[in-house]
Amino acid sequence: MTFSFDYLYYYNKAETNEIMYNYGLNRIPSHRHRIIEDTELENHSIYLIGFNDLYDIDNRVPSHILTRLSELENTHLYAKHDFFINVNATIDNIYKLIINYKIKSNNIWIVVAYEFQKQEIEKQLFKLGLTPINIIAFDPYLNQIYNQVINHNIKPEISFKTLLPKRFSAFSRRYEYWRFKFFCDLIENNLLDKFYYTFTNGHPESVPYPHEIITKEQLKNLDNVKQISKNKEDIHTWIDNMPYCLDLLEQSNSFPLKIYELYKKSHINIVLETSPFNAFTGIIITEKTYRAISMARPFILFTSNMGLTLLKNSGYETFEPVIDESYSRVDQSIESKCKAIVKETMRLASMSDTEFYNVIQNLQEIANYNFKNFMQLGSKNILTNSITATGPILWNSIL
Repeated sequence: MTFSFDYLYYYNKAETNEIMYNYGLNRIPSHRHRIIEDTELENHSIYLIGFNDLYDIDNRVPSHILTRLSELENTHLYAKHDFFINVNATIDNIYKLIINYKIKSNNIWIVVAYEFQKQEIEKQLFKLGLTPINIIAFDPYLNQIYNQVINHNIKPEISFKTLLPKRFSAFSRRYEYWRFKFFCDLIENNLLDKFYYTFTNGHPESVPYPHEIITKEQLKNLDNVKQISKNKEDIHTWIDNMPYCLDLLEQSNSFPLKIYELYKKSHINIVLETSPFNAFTGIIITEKTYRAISMARPFILFTSNMGLTLLKNSGYETFEPVIDESYSRVDQSIESKCKAIVKETMRLASMSDTEFYNVIQNLQEIANYNFKNFMQLGSKNILTNSITATGPILWNSIL
């Protein structure tokens, strides 16, 4: 019989083969999952059972296996969760592990993305009278941009006396149909010349991802281009003349550090996040948003409707009422969200220089506050959430 552990490790200082992280932690191949029942396990010092989440534990692992784990003094369970986790389901399964299967609370380890998620789980466990478990809050996207800013000494422009060269910026390194629609809408409304932008690093002959394979003729024949009633020729001209690498330095599949200069030379960033869909699971905020925050830039967030709420829960401030953020409350239609964002962009673009300058001064105060919050959170966000590269702080605690 095999079980649905995502990974299983054992620790033995006497072992020398396939040693990991200099801690003697060895991965057991998936076809040897039944090793958990074998007496040879008792010869090892520690066992680490890993899951990519802590949901539905009863169906994923047979009860006699969990009972067996509780008999082993140094068995640890490690769970890495999605960015938007189901806290109630997680609490239910922690309760089962501790109460039903007698697994020690200090042998349960969970990684979540955000500090407020950690605090909510701890709060619920306290209400249930359960001994606290080990919870680590770590956001890899925050870590990525924070380290880039620190290691390369990138500093934002936090004040200015005159307007910058462009009012807006929008950066995309990968083709997505909704991002293409956004740029078409900008062209249709004569807005693109107010932007610093990148569109895609896709190439019709050699691309890292299959969905980036799209030719210029295919772009012209997409439905949203055919349906355009005005400026269609401008869009065709833009498609004809666009390079297939628009990241300025022609470094495919990466954003060069010089991209930060475009943030500094523009006022408001339209963040084209990984996904605009209103889902309750999966990644919501990535390096794209953190890059704008790290440059102390006001932003409009083209992502799921949970995006702004998630930022607020992490201590950031958003820009309403100076920026109309009703775009984050529209229905699930991508077209509706795109239309709302372009409408707000048009409103800001139509302002006189004096009016826009006054608006930006108000927005910049919030952006500067967000930058300070980003730096504080980044300095505390120090552990990796990858089981294959977890830092010594976690392993020292376990071992």
